[in-house]
Amino acid sequence: MNNLYRLLIALIFCFIGNLSSVEAQRKKAFKPKQRFLAGVIAGVNTSQIDGDYYSGYDKPGFFIGAQGAARLTRDIDLVVELLYNQKGSFGNYKPGAFAVQKRPHELELHYAEVPFLIRFNRDQELFRIELGFSYARLIQTNITEQTLLLDYNYTDISDQFNTNEFNLIAGLGFNLFKNFSVGSRFNVAATKMYFNDEFEEYATTVRPYDNFEPFAAFRNYQFMFYANYRIY
Repeated sequence: MNNLYRLLIALIFCFIGNLSSVEAQRKKAFKPKQRFLAGVIAGVNTSQIDGDYYSGYDKPGFFIGAQGAARLTRDIDLVVELLYNQKGSFGNYKPGAFAVQKRPHELELHYAEVPFLIRFNRDQELFRIELGFSYARLIQTNITEQTLLLDYNYTDISDQFNTNEFNLIAGLGFNLFKNFSVGSRFNVAATKMYFNDEFEEYATTVRPYDNFEPFAAFRNYQFMFYANYRIY
């Protein structure tokens, strides 16, 4: 019995000690002077579409929007943005007698985009790492191309473009002043903007009189370079 009492007393003291430790940690919990932040963000971007038979981020554009953030810990913020963002692709190859699959075009996609980011602030907030995802809604499509010379073109399939898009985002930012920062992001679509269900059937059929093959699928890629000003 004496051993049992000693064990119970030891457990009670351990329990009290744990409660004291938890309370001490609670008192030391992060309590920022300002829990919520708000600002504006804008910048330029360069985009490409995987599947258009071109390579390179040759389509310039811009984006602009509002940003809100919540300080979760000293080093971690939850960030939500509402952006107008331009994406697309550009190709200036002019087909000749022996045409390849590259079509001269300019495809401009206008999106309303909502990124959700976890921002990791390091080295006393001198720089930060951003990781997250976004939902984007295609609101307008502008296409410039010579459709009469092509068997398959962007204009004919534009009504099949996926208007809903989910993206993965990774970025790096630097705080230049108290309320002003700059940074860059890489934005890659997790969903396809366009998918041709009949491409495999076409690929197994010989069509010697077609100038071009049809498109198989499109996916957006983008580099973004931004300036961010905190107003609250």
